[in-house]
Amino acid sequence: TSVLMLSVAVLLPAIQNIMYAIHEHNTLSHTSEYDHEMVGYGFKTTAYQAFPIIAHEIDKLSVYNFISAGDLAVYNVALKIPNMLKGVVQDLGQVLMPRLARASKFTAKLDQTLWIFSIISSLGIIIFTFTLFPILFNLIVPDGYSNATTYTQFLLCTIPLANHIVIRSQYIRAQKDSESVKWLSLLTGMIKIIFTPIAVYFYGVYGALGVILVQRLFMSIATGVILQRKYKSAPE
Repeated sequence: TSVLMLSVAVLLPAIQNIMYAIHEHNTLSHTSEYDHEMVGYGFKTTAYQAFPIIAHEIDKLSVYNFISAGDLAVYNVALKIPNMLKGVVQDLGQVLMPRLARASKFTAKLDQTLWIFSIISSLGIIIFTFTLFPILFNLIVPDGYSNATTYTQFLLCTIPLANHIVIRSQYIRAQKDSESVKWLSLLTGMIKIIFTPIAVYFYGVYGALGVILVQRLFMSIATGVILQRKYKSAPE
């Protein structure tokens, strides 16, 4: 029964996405011109997403196999709110993509704007994490998931770093730089795939959280290096 319910939960959104894609294709195919370069770029970067998809699930598989199903439930609860906040910024990055694509250089002014956004959003998230969040979390979540409060607070503190990465990496994607996207996807995905099972085996859930932090730190450094070497203009 549980397998059937899980299958339905996975298949329904998949069917919905397929129907939506067919509808959009039929609607736009006769009225829009194809950017063949962008289509090729899309195929390449989609292929590179295999590693991030595996990496996204490896921590859950590790917690389930090396600890218990109960700890996996707590861990999943802890992931929900941070992933939701990260998703909001990812959507914002998609909205900004056309504007970023028009900027051939990663100027100091653009960098400053992104830093200001990151700092303001970081302050808001950190204040929320240690003031309202514990109260709201304890009201909503049952007592059996109390450990998730600490896990979620840790992940929320890494969200400002993740958000900064998301916005800056969108510039690289907007430049159709499939080579840089490939290496960012492969390297950050491999960090999580290789080290998460080891960390969870020795340190439990805290090991999984630590690998997430390391992965985001590496992604931040790697993104900064690519922007500096390939796109950053001279100071204005």
